[in-house]
Amino acid sequence: MKKSYFWLLHLLMIAAGAYFIADMANLAIGSRLEASIEVPKAQNAALPVAAKGAGRDYNIIVEGNIFNSKMRGKKPEAPTGGPTQSVADIPAAPRVPLNQNLIGTVVGSDGQSYAVIEDAKTHEQLLYRIGDLIGEDGAVAKIGRNRVEVRRGTDKEILEVSLNPEDKAALRATPTAVSAAPAGTPGSNIRPSGKNRWVMDRREIDNAVDNLPALLTKARIVPNFADGKPDGFRIFAIADDSLYSKIGLQNGDILHRVNGIEVKDPQNFLKVFEQLKDESAITVDLVRNNQKETFSYDIR
Repeated sequence: MKKSYFWLLHLLMIAAGAYFIADMANLAIGSRLEASIEVPKAQNAALPVAAKGAGRDYNIIVEGNIFNSKMRGKKPEAPTGGPTQSVADIPAAPRVPLNQNLIGTVVGSDGQSYAVIEDAKTHEQLLYRIGDLIGEDGAVAKIGRNRVEVRRGTDKEILEVSLNPEDKAALRATPTAVSAAPAGTPGSNIRPSGKNRWVMDRREIDNAVDNLPALLTKARIVPNFADGKPDGFRIFAIADDSLYSKIGLQNGDILHRVNGIEVKDPQNFLKVFEQLKDESAITVDLVRNNQKETFSYDIR
């Protein structure tokens, strides 16, 4: 009887131990499975949180503007309402006029043209060729008779000789070529005193120098070349009753020297012309019909 109870007790202990071991194994396997399932959930749950906070977290960097201390602070809010205007839509400010006066032009061939332009503020007169810079942003593009085109970037400005109505009418009536009028007449401000000699009233010289733009419209003066080099100025299309005709000049004359100074280039020509106001005697060396001649003028 005791032996049968002992065997039953032994069987119960084995059953209890097996149950305990099975329960422990089940617990261990369950915990492993739960861990493997929860890891992805934790990862997936973390992503939306980071995304939601990204904009706010980065705002502090934008507001701090670590790259430019002058721009630190909050971004300016974009204006709301109303039309916006791009930079391309803003019209450019109009250019300020050059404030230059065209005194006269000398139109020659092969680009040998010149223009005398005066600064309206300083009254300084300078000689310009095509391509020369003028003002702060201009360049001489074309030189025509009594007209100069100045390029200013993509714009252009036209300078024209300013003439009074009488001079404009005379210019329109000037033919391309006319015969010279008799040089000087008794009783006028210019009169002959011998062969190739004249007596001039000083007022004629003063008036010519003071009204150079009008004088330059009374004839065409172009550079003359010999052996490819400038050697003076050829005059033609002389207007009747102009100063040129009064002092004996004729179409085709080539001026070489004035008071012994060569006038090969426009700079010397203008310089000599301006100095005539202070002279009491003037000599002009020229070539007419391939013959050298000298004209003399007494200023009184």
